Amino acid sequence: MTSTRTWLLRIAGFLLVIVLSDVGSRWLRISYWTPFANDRALAIHVYQRQRVPADILFLGTSKINTAVIPAVIESELAEKLGRPVTAFCLGQPGTSTFTSWQVLRDVVASNGSPRVVVLELSPASLNANHGHIPRDLRSYCSLGDLIEATPWIDSWQRLVAASGGAFRGLSTCTLFATRTLYWDSVQPRIEKLARKHGAQFGPRQRQQRRLSDLTDEQQQQLVLGAVAWGRHEYMDRYEIGGAPEAAFRSICRLTRDRGIPLVVLDPPVADRYGRRIATPEESREFQSYLDHVAKTCAFESVELDPASLGLSDADFLDLTHLNWDGAATVSRHLVRTGLLRLLAADPALTTAELRGRIEAGCDEHATGDRTVRLINPKRSLELLAARR
Repeated sequence: MTSTRTWLLRIAGFLLVIVLSDVGSRWLRISYWTPFANDRALAIHVYQRQRVPADILFLGTSKINTAVIPAVIESELAEKLGRPVTAFCLGQPGTSTFTSWQVLRDVVASNGSPRVVVLELSPASLNANHGHIPRDLRSYCSLGDLIEATPWIDSWQRLVAASGGAFRGLSTCTLFATRTLYWDSVQPRIEKLARKHGAQFGPRQRQQRRLSDLTDEQQQQLVLGAVAWGRHEYMDRYEIGGAPEAAFRSICRLTRDRGIPLVVLDPPVADRYGRRIATPEESREFQSYLDHVAKTCAFESVELDPASLGLSDADFLDLTHLNWDGAATVSRHLVRTGLLRLLAADPALTTAELRGRIEAGCDEHATGDRTVRLINPKRSLELLAARR
């Protein structure tokens, strides 16, 4: 009897340590301290340590990391608005909207609300069978997230990942407490992430790879090599729903409640590769979903067609990622087509005043016994731009 009680107390104590480590790592803003495994998650830590929100926050995958250059966007907007503007990119490679939601929620809690959120959204990112959800469970979820995600932990891979994720707070706290042992090797990477504001490219154009510089044989090899990972097996089980779709709705709710304009886009890929990512049927299903969810969620969609932007193989690093030239083109396009307009509001307005003006510009629609208010971007922006 005594032995059983002792073991129960040990288990309870261990579980308490796990819970306290998870809570403590988030309270101390070290839950994304990943000095050895994940530089992009380390960028979240860099952002959180700034303790202030960026004006523009980019979320998504590695595609958004190479599609925008914060320094170019900041420079263009500062010149046009006559005041400093900050941008930060927190794309996490190979993830879904599930991760974007966790990152947004955590950085808003630690830093406050950005003035604009730009979210990478593609057919793959809303797939309930997204193959990288185990990575989300292991590397980004809190204990509360894991409990909420229980209905979607429906395979042994996800179960193993969730089990590992339960210990993330403990391992993070341990790594952070011993950081003096390896600080010299981590500091240069932290400084680099801070200098580039989390993105792949900094303000200076350097010698870079161009898809157009490859020989025909090299390009063919690249295409053949991409077949294995380009059309992921999980896309053959395409279904919008599950954790990714619920996460997108959570992002919409958070941005709506805080009066943050939400922009969604899908970064361009090389023309020869675009059709590998989603079939025409999947693309139509995705667009139909966006049309449907737009009736209850407020967001602005930006099209980034490579041909319309004048992008060619010379603007890509590989089949799915832009190089510096391509990213600079997309960055300037975003400034012209949306960001300048969204940031034109009087910076002296308080959060409550911003929300009030956005709500004043809403259109009201009666649905049965309820009245739904949907943001009218044009009217709201006119009110936001008006001075006190």
